[in-house]
Amino acid sequence: MNYTSYVKPMKPGRWSFFSNHLHVLECLLRHPGATLGEVAALVEISPRAVQTIVNDLVEAGYLVRTRHGRRNSYVVDLDAPLRHAINADIPLRDFIGPLVDQEPKSIAKRAQEPGNPEFSAKPRRSPTRPQTGS
Repeated sequence: MNYTSYVKPMKPGRWSFFSNHLHVLECLLRHPGATLGEVAALVEISPRAVQTIVNDLVEAGYLVRTRHGRRNSYVVDLDAPLRHAINADIPLRDFIGPLVDQEPKSIAKRAQEPGNPEFSAKPRRSPTRPQTGS
């Protein structure tokens, strides 16, 4: 049976089974080099909302933030337990693994490999300034 035929496109402003916190975690796990603006575009929320969510996740111990010059990088703690008492015995790894279509541990390892094109952020182009004549 094809269950995708039961899935209807979501109307804007409607509810979802997953919170924006989970969507942000998923994006950071899939694209650890992404900027918060890029995450905001993927999750379809404002960059300020992503910043608030990231701060929540760092404070709760789900993310570790590391500063690299002017940018931050984030590592997801896959061993952290889920927050609700009903699910407190389930590590994040068991919950988020099926969402990313791969074993999260291997994703985290690959994300830490320098120069891995699958996980590196798009190179930034500096704005070109017009040359002033002498």
